[in-house]
Amino acid sequence: MLSKNKWIIKPYDDSCARELAEDLGLQYPMGALLAGRGYTDAAQARHYITKDTSVLHDPFLLPDMAKAVRHLMQGIEKHEKITIYGDYDVDGITSVCSLYKYITSLGGNVDYYIPNRGTEGYGLNTEAIEKLINGGTQLIVTVDTGITATVEVEFANERGIDVIVTDHHECGQSLPNAAAIVNPKRADSEYPFKELAGVGVVFKLISACEQYRATGSLSTKPEDAEKNIEALSRVCNSYSDLTAIGTVADVMPLTDENRLIVSYGLGRLSESENTGLSALIKACGISSDDNKKITSSTISFTIAPRINAAGRMGTAQIAVELLLTDDEECAQNIAQQLCDANVDRQNEEQKIMEQAESMIAQNDLAFGKKILVLDHSDWHHGVIGIVASKLTEKYNVPSILISFEGDDKTVGKGSGRSIEGFNIHGALCECSEFLERFGGHALAAGLTVSADDLPNFRRSIEQYAENNITDEDTVKKIYADMELSEYEVTVELASELSLLEPYGTSNPTPLFILRDAIVESILSTSTNKHTRLTLKKGKERFQCVMFGRSPESIGICNGNSVDILFNLGINEFKGSKKRQMIVRDIELSSEEQREIQSDVLLYEDILNDRILPALPHIPNRDECINVFKYLKNAPDGIAYALHITDRLGISYVKLRLITDVFTELGFIKGVWNTPLQFNFTLLPQTEKRPLETSVLYNKLNTR
Repeated sequence: MLSKNKWIIKPYDDSCARELAEDLGLQYPMGALLAGRGYTDAAQARHYITKDTSVLHDPFLLPDMAKAVRHLMQGIEKHEKITIYGDYDVDGITSVCSLYKYITSLGGNVDYYIPNRGTEGYGLNTEAIEKLINGGTQLIVTVDTGITATVEVEFANERGIDVIVTDHHECGQSLPNAAAIVNPKRADSEYPFKELAGVGVVFKLISACEQYRATGSLSTKPEDAEKNIEALSRVCNSYSDLTAIGTVADVMPLTDENRLIVSYGLGRLSESENTGLSALIKACGISSDDNKKITSSTISFTIAPRINAAGRMGTAQIAVELLLTDDEECAQNIAQQLCDANVDRQNEEQKIMEQAESMIAQNDLAFGKKILVLDHSDWHHGVIGIVASKLTEKYNVPSILISFEGDDKTVGKGSGRSIEGFNIHGALCECSEFLERFGGHALAAGLTVSADDLPNFRRSIEQYAENNITDEDTVKKIYADMELSEYEVTVELASELSLLEPYGTSNPTPLFILRDAIVESILSTSTNKHTRLTLKKGKERFQCVMFGRSPESIGICNGNSVDILFNLGINEFKGSKKRQMIVRDIELSSEEQREIQSDVLLYEDILNDRILPALPHIPNRDECINVFKYLKNAPDGIAYALHITDRLGISYVKLRLITDVFTELGFIKGVWNTPLQFNFTLLPQTEKRPLETSVLYNKLNTR
């Protein structure tokens, strides 16, 4: 394998795929996609692609839902001051706003509280509860938090304040002594779907309240079916847009009723009655053009980051104010503030990324390290998690970034991200003697560490990673749905794929493989950030785009035979529809890979004196000079073998031998991450070192 990525095709039953395609009147690849996602009979698959609303579950099946509705409705009727206590991320913010708007619509006396990320951290805290009680709060409803707040809920109880907990996180060994605890992940829950977001639980609470208002019953009865459907329709029309945003932003699986709620919410977003949300959508530059519909990707990459920026860069309150206001001018001003905050977040993220990359380069951390642990005195704690994710994505090793920002430089806050197969929370458990606090799960974790303990922590977790991460683990696995022939990549298939939307976690955008296509052209966009490729296979010619990669960084040349991993869509322009192929990964085809592997073996045989080098593989002075000049101009210390051999007209074996000569002479320090990609650092030169002083160079040229 020449790539740092490993493509794995998900299994599916071929005969089942063919039967589904025939029964549903779809093309074979659609049958394969449905079968691969677990929809193995026609009735089940039909419900899925038609988004049958019967999948929405009875809200009163959630534990304590009847208790929660009774307490909440009594609080509203008695005009008690109700405070909604939420989280500062998008799920928490949309949860707060949904419930706040609902209680307000019923004439309730409601307020909200979101802790400050920097000074209070996540979840309920007794100081905040004390403040709320002193402010007249009589009932607290938590959203997207509270399931482990045993001490804090007891504190509220002692002060005579009831707490309703609504949450979706994993439960602890014991539950808080709350008036009601609504969480699908409770051990005693009979709810058929466990993966609601925090805002999804709020959506179900509002649905249950509306059913109660319509029927007077704290349970769902068959004779009330029509009234309950009308109640659900009202809830969907008013709150599915916010629920969709929170669900997608919190990376919840878009299966079961999540998929239905998000699908309905996406349809509402373009015509949302929420003044602030409409202003934000406009400020984002999202068009209402039907050809550019709002998708789950729009939420993930455009809407959610702006809402999240409030909590990351300052206080989440401004985002709540936006989603609650009915004043258009106010909404426009706040929406612009959030866009500005997102730009600040992006700038801060870019700064931290550059500093982190510099640390990696200066300390050779990319060469053989199984985990990256980086720290800085003024990294913004609200952004380091994003950068850790990007570093893990780039190097495919776990990353932990630690910030010692603020006046107190003795304690740092860290955020870690991991790779498949390495439990970063488990790793922190093994190194806990050097940490003050930590928490999280297998792929993401947070920690607090003192400056004095940091060196010991770094050594400990690096050793743990070295012992528990194999070289195979650092190969990124990408799961494709199926291979397509050149004749199956059609506009008709792209159109049918829309039946699977909305895409997201557990329902990803279909990913296909096309093999043995010839590269006819590789062109950069005007910004050189993206690449347009023309590929040909048989009689078919394909126009493709690869985002975020320059032609140089792809590492292939015209005439190469390649395999591509791609998403298929439709590009509609002036009424004309064409297939659109978004390339996610690219590598040489099997035949060309075998040729490279043969060259690698030949190079190793020459280097280890198993055979004598043939004349085409013996480097001369001019060739060495040309390669060194090329490396000096290579961006980011990365060079690609095919580019060098193509442009300089030298063999692959010769190139590898030249880099070994440079390494021996101390000109460079580097590693071939794959047989085609060379990561290197140019070393400072204090004295001249002629090529003839290289043992390898002399040995090659005296044969």
